[in-house]
Amino acid sequence: PFETLNVAQGVGSEASWAENMLGVLDPKADAPKPWTNLEVDGTTVRCWGRTHEFDQMGLPAQVHVQDEEILAAPVRLAIETAGGALTTSRLEVSSESAQKVELSGHGQNKDFSVQTISEIEFDGMTRLTVTLRPKSKGAKVEAMSLDIPMRRDIARLLLPFDYSGKAENYRLDPNDPYERSDFNYYIWMGDDERGIAWFAEDDQAWQVKHKPYFQTLFDEDHVTLRVKYLLKVG
Repeated sequence: PFETLNVAQGVGSEASWAENMLGVLDPKADAPKPWTNLEVDGTTVRCWGRTHEFDQMGLPAQVHVQDEEILAAPVRLAIETAGGALTTSRLEVSSESAQKVELSGHGQNKDFSVQTISEIEFDGMTRLTVTLRPKSKGAKVEAMSLDIPMRRDIARLLLPFDYSGKAENYRLDPNDPYERSDFNYYIWMGDDERGIAWFAEDDQAWQVKHKPYFQTLFDEDHVTLRVKYLLKVG
């Protein structure tokens, strides 16, 4: 049953849902139903209804939704430095359980070393953490962006959210590409049955001099959602 709470009085131990572990999963337990336990085969991770194939960067190279491939090409995180493009050279499973799998990647160029950590949870949510370590004091990252290329026959709808709480449905049109110069914390792209959602908590560390933050790029057989994190920062 629902409970009434006087917010002015604060949350106290009298509320049945306060000061307990309700809703917190035992990390050693199986995935909660109706989800199924994660399955790992090399750098391929399967959850209920989906299969994620990861590249050496720890990003999806392909995503199968109910056995349907939805990406037109691998998701790409472009990191540009004076020393050239920065990618990882290997990816390995660093931890594995029924609820979460962690993949770690490592790479370098003459200016930076990079480590990526991809955490995949039982519902398919994937979190990517990228750590750059400069090899010299003057090393600079010139640009960083994420491209999500989806098959054009699937990338028909776009659903973005901003902090106002408003959401607008867009029917993707090459004659009217989506561009956004303010921050969206969540953008979903797909069709009526499948899709991919990108999300971030905030843009606190983003450094984008040349907006827009977000845009859609149309090609003959795919639509790319581009997210810009950093552009030409001195």
